Amino acid sequence: MDIKIWDRKEKLKGLDVDIWLKSYPRAKDDTLVLVNDSTIYFLEDIKEQGFIGESDIDIVKSFLAKIEEDMKKSDSEAQEQDEKKKSDLDILKEENETLKARIDTLSTTVEELVLTTLE
Repeated sequence: MDIKIWDRKEKLKGLDVDIWLKSYPRAKDDTLVLVNDSTIYFLEDIKEQGFIGESDIDIVKSFLAKIEEDMKKSDSEAQEQDEKKKSDLDILKEENETLKARIDTLSTTVEELVLTTLE
């Protein structure tokens, strides 16, 4: 994982400081964090959420670990819900088949009653 804490002096991704400040005006006062050359966070936001560490990089790593943990938990919950839906669908299919069999039985019984009454 590539984490860059921007010092407002060096170029990020080959772009001049002015371009970053124009795109992210908040970076004039707050510390911009670039993760994997694609995701932007602000260190102050991360700290406000209670993440701590011995260094700014450690704070960001702690934050990213929590995000990953939350995503895994969310994926796991979604998978459990999918499995429950499949299970519920299987139960409904079984009930539907049972009802079809009952309808067939009732239909046959009614047919036999009608034939018996007509004789």
